[in-house]
Amino acid sequence: ASLVADIEQRLQADLVLPPGYRIQYGGTFENLQKAKSRLSVAVPIALIMIFLLLYFAFGKVKYALMIGSSVPFSAIGGVAALYLRDMPFSISAGIGFIALFGVAVLNGIVLISAINQLRDERGMDVREAVILGSKSRLRPVLMTGLVAALGFIPMALSTSAGAEVQKPLATVVIGGIVSDTILTLLLLPIMYLRFPKRPRLNVSTLGMIALLILPAGLFAQDGWSLETAKKMAAEAHPMLQNARLRELQASEERKRAVQMDKFDVSYQYGQFNTRLYDYYIEANQNFGSILQHIKRGAYARDLQDLRESERVLTQRQLNLLVESAWYEWLTRKASLQAVNKELARLESFLERITLLGESGEISMLEVQVFRARLASYRNLKEQQNLLYIRATNELRVITGYQGDMNTGFDDLDILPLPLLSSPLHPDILAAEEKVVQVEERTKQIEQAAFFPDLTAGYFNQEIEAVPNFQGVMVGLQFPLWFRPQRARIQQAKLQVEIARNDFEFAKKNRERERDDAAAEVAAQRSQWENYGVLAREQAEKIADAAFLSYESGEIDFFQLAEGLRTALELNIETLEIINRYNQAVIRFDFFTTD
Repeated sequence: ASLVADIEQRLQADLVLPPGYRIQYGGTFENLQKAKSRLSVAVPIALIMIFLLLYFAFGKVKYALMIGSSVPFSAIGGVAALYLRDMPFSISAGIGFIALFGVAVLNGIVLISAINQLRDERGMDVREAVILGSKSRLRPVLMTGLVAALGFIPMALSTSAGAEVQKPLATVVIGGIVSDTILTLLLLPIMYLRFPKRPRLNVSTLGMIALLILPAGLFAQDGWSLETAKKMAAEAHPMLQNARLRELQASEERKRAVQMDKFDVSYQYGQFNTRLYDYYIEANQNFGSILQHIKRGAYARDLQDLRESERVLTQRQLNLLVESAWYEWLTRKASLQAVNKELARLESFLERITLLGESGEISMLEVQVFRARLASYRNLKEQQNLLYIRATNELRVITGYQGDMNTGFDDLDILPLPLLSSPLHPDILAAEEKVVQVEERTKQIEQAAFFPDLTAGYFNQEIEAVPNFQGVMVGLQFPLWFRPQRARIQQAKLQVEIARNDFEFAKKNRERERDDAAAEVAAQRSQWENYGVLAREQAEKIADAAFLSYESGEIDFFQLAEGLRTALELNIETLEIINRYNQAVIRFDFFTTD
């Protein structure tokens, strides 16, 4: 292409064509131009197909975008490799880029899949999942990139016929895979940490979005809602963090399954058999009880299952705390808004009441009575504001959220009536049941202590200055005094019985708590249907009727204020009924629903 450009420049300067004549370049240059036009269509189609396949595989746009970042990562290395080898862009290089884009996303798929699996199956927070997932997939990512790059080295170094086609393609693929592997390991975990956050749209976020040439609207900030509160509590609350740490701690137990004594090496030198000085070297290893190794491995698996069940139960308990605090906060917010609304109405009458008192149309006693009622409203506002502050602080402590709690809605919704005959959810008793299994494994470990230990050794000695008399030793070690071990086994059996009794008691207790929660839901629902609905309707009717009567002159300011006070009390009482019912439903759902 550069040669043709030089020819065109020279011909334009020195050659004047007659009218109707033109110069057309054919051969390799013509084929190159046609291929470039086809690549301008093929490359975007390939990128779109890659993005769609990633979206269908992971189900979320953000994961497709993060994995799709491998495309610019690999393009950097492909261009750099062509530059370092002093190769121009050609058709084979363009085909290499298309192939490279398909291979490059494999690293991102391996890494993102591992992180998502840790979050979904173990319930880890984002940071823990990213760290552990990156460590566990470091070798697979490196091997994926290394194997793919090594496969193209013969093509990149080819000097035989057809090398002019093979070398640019292989150079692009090798350079792109190397850069993609490095940048994926460094930047993709950072991007994973950045995207799930409640974002401030800062420069780094905009930079990553601009790199992928996609609209920033795909990462719009979520509003403050119950689901957001649950997610924040799951990431920040120490109760769940400790449950995850205990689960990680249990995962290390498998490494302790095989326990052996220290390696024993001894060296002797002296007069053993004759006056001559000889040496004696001995090495021994006690491999322990093979059966105990197996039982300890089973114990480690059951212990990890126990910690996982405890973490799941802790997640349910945390959700219970969040939901309870959330609806309590909504109730206090709605009550405070109701008081503020009525207080604003009364304060709008204060100036008129004062003028009527000064003009003599009403007595000053009536003015003082109105001021006293206004003061009682203000006192009620302070009480409701204190309850609202307490509910807000409790919700902040549970969720760790310190921003503006603006839900975007003011109404306190009543939760739907659950199926009160629902059985206990398996997660409620899973931990207690797993405790029995763990204690059973502990008993089996103690019973396996009667199985003999396996020992092996080697010796090498010198006798009368003749070296290298050697041999091996294999032996078994077993106890002759059984009484202490039998006592430990009996203790373990009793501990199993204790665990079973605890499980049966916990099962009965949880069933009783579920029944109590169901009865509470039924009672609160009945109160809502028999009184709450009517009280809400009457509150609205009393307030509307009071204003209509006042505007028509049927009642005075004081009767209006009394009607508004009655409507306000009914409104607050209705909110309390809704809150008690919602709290009962939340507790019942804790025992029964997913």
